[in-house]
Amino acid sequence: MNKEKFIVSNVTMQYVFVPMLFPSQNEWLRMAGSTYAPNKRGQRGSDAQSLKNSMENKIQLYLRLAKLQPMEAAYFFFTFYELNRKRNKDNIQALALKFFFDALQKQKIFANDGWKEIVGWDVHFEVTTGETGMGVRMYDPFRMPNVIKLQTRLMTTKKLDQYKYFME
Repeated sequence: MNKEKFIVSNVTMQYVFVPMLFPSQNEWLRMAGSTYAPNKRGQRGSDAQSLKNSMENKIQLYLRLAKLQPMEAAYFFFTFYELNRKRNKDNIQALALKFFFDALQKQKIFANDGWKEIVGWDVHFEVTTGETGMGVRMYDPFRMPNVIKLQTRLMTTKKLDQYKYFME
């Protein structure tokens, strides 16, 4: 397969910082109004959709400010900056990634947010005394530095034993 047809730009890596505290999945589910947790007005669903639209609009603003170029595919490295360790990591990343990928698509940085475009991702968390938010590095999977390519192969291959000597 010809790799050149997948390269949309000469960009190897793009970066955006989204300075906001993302809601946890538990907070969003309460807003969504499951049978166990209706919102404060006793309604189900409207607040959750409103929150999703609001978050995606804010993310799109930061995507425009970062002047990201369209890409056909990418491998993502997310770093979440939290003020403390009170919130569960899985609850933070669940919605943040969903809203981020949807915003990328709406901003036309990616044609879709499926398996072809989203090659994979790595997530890290740091406690900060500064600004909360999410830093995102997006690498073109065909132009990634070799160390990152190896890390990606380690995480995505089913034959981990062939890379065993890197993991010792």
